[in-house]
Amino acid sequence: MSHPTVADAIVRRLSDYGIDTAFGIPGIHTVSLYRALGHSRIRHVTPRHEQGAAFMADGYARTTGRPAVCVLITGAGLTNAATAIAQAYSDSVPMLVLSSAARTAREGLGAGDLHELRSQSQLMDQLVARSVTIRTPEHVEEGLALAFTLMRSGRPRPVHVQVPLDVLDQPAVPGPAGAWALPGPPVPCTQALDAAASLLAAARQVAIVVGGGARHAGVELDALATDLQAPVICTVAGKGLLPDSHPSSWGTVLAFDAARDFIREADVVLAVGTEWSETDRFPDGRPLQPGGRVIRIDVEATQFAVNLRADVALLGDARVALAALSARLTACGRTSRSPARIPSRPALDALVESWHAPYRACAPFVAAIRRATPDGTIFTADSTQLAYAANHLLETDSPRRWHACTTGYGTLGYALPAAIGARIAAPESPVVAIVGDGGLQFSSPELIVATELDLPLVAVIWNSRGYAEIRDHMAEVGMRPLGVTPRPPDFRALAIAHGWEYRSAATPADLASTLAESVRARSRMLLEVDRGA
Repeated sequence: MSHPTVADAIVRRLSDYGIDTAFGIPGIHTVSLYRALGHSRIRHVTPRHEQGAAFMADGYARTTGRPAVCVLITGAGLTNAATAIAQAYSDSVPMLVLSSAARTAREGLGAGDLHELRSQSQLMDQLVARSVTIRTPEHVEEGLALAFTLMRSGRPRPVHVQVPLDVLDQPAVPGPAGAWALPGPPVPCTQALDAAASLLAAARQVAIVVGGGARHAGVELDALATDLQAPVICTVAGKGLLPDSHPSSWGTVLAFDAARDFIREADVVLAVGTEWSETDRFPDGRPLQPGGRVIRIDVEATQFAVNLRADVALLGDARVALAALSARLTACGRTSRSPARIPSRPALDALVESWHAPYRACAPFVAAIRRATPDGTIFTADSTQLAYAANHLLETDSPRRWHACTTGYGTLGYALPAAIGARIAAPESPVVAIVGDGGLQFSSPELIVATELDLPLVAVIWNSRGYAEIRDHMAEVGMRPLGVTPRPPDFRALAIAHGWEYRSAATPADLASTLAESVRARSRMLLEVDRGA
């Protein structure tokens, strides 16, 4: 039996850290890693483009809450996946980007070597939390421990680990029996917790705004919101943290004046794990400024210096901080009161009337999608008007069920490959991708991956025959639309070519009945809503 190599040691450690699936396209520079993967328990999924690999890993990680892995070749593989990695960075998705690198003696020479970049690690440092180079066999343990510590201990973002080609096949150095111990969640300081609890205990009315940084803290959020009789408003990234049926839940309504007015009138706003970003309240671009005192909880210190000034800043994990605040409120006698004290949730139908026409037109279709899908359905969403409306109107029953690229970086092409990753992560959950005709064309080759893996999946195509959001904006500013009406393909033919079923829906009722039937039958279907005919 041959001696284990560095590639073998890396793959073994990935298993030790809980990695069970890897997404990637093999290349001549990653053959050693693929040989090791072939001898491991890690499942491998081959997309049709490296961007798809990172989007699939993103969907997998958002669904499970655990790091996912994409394996990429030197240079071209990384640049092909760069947009998807940047989206994961923007949305705080834990992703290990594992790649080969130029031979140690050839790095940066500019000699025309295969897949050469001037400085691969410097390029990746702009896209990830850290780019780590494993330069020797002795560095494998520390390099991977650093990567998983970064994804675990703070804001969960992608980490890049690269290994020079001449190092991959070197003999491995024996390491410990298992993975290195990873740190627990960071705890806010006692002084800041006491100050926040005092503000909350004295408050007449508290508004709680929660984002993706609190996705794991639903139980603690429920307890604190009940004690404070405070409405909970979710950002898009925090969608579903409380079920929409919960007495404290106002849903995802930051785009509407009712939420804006309440936040301005509350004497304390508690913002948990949110950037307070403009894209969380899209399409309303006006600043959102509380009128009272502000408490912020975040695991990343730099967030306290942007967007929203805090009177009390709690640096630490959302779950730990919320539990600590509840304990302090109980100790000082602030206990639960009658649910009747919670301000009534604004009616979505009334809120929609304030939206401009394209979003009002989407509302019945969003309602149809929710009516047709059971609780526990996972949705992935591309940047398209139907998804923008669904950000705020689609009711959800739990976190990690709405995965959208519509906030932050805001790429196209996300929904389909992310849905594949989500379906692999949660094989018993229905998965529905919401995508525009433009966005689907970014990643349509990945349709065949779902067929190859026999994954039940529905993609609802909002076909506005072009980039409608940009087309509408051009018209609003008085310019002649340019470049926004690309011809869409024949989606029926596209579906057949890739082994999918195809149906069309002209009305919300058609959409609801066809979608419900497809989910029940565990179909793999393109379901087109043609809005531009």
